Amino acid sequence: ADAKSGGVFFSGKPVIRKAMELADVAMKDSPEKRLKMSVCKDPSDDEEENEEDMEVSKH
Repeated sequence: ADAKSGGVFFSGKPVIRKAMELADVAMKDSPEKRLKMSVCKDPSDDEEENEEDMEVSKH
């Protein structure tokens, strides 16, 4: 409720907004229940591209 749209982690993409809503609901569950949830660990295409951009070559 304290977060404002447009911040560093803001995304207007519907899929991201839905994931954030699901995460907010899951945070109300007990830690034991959250540990049993299935989680996707594969990076998205965007994340893979960003990792490549962030690599610094040392000359």
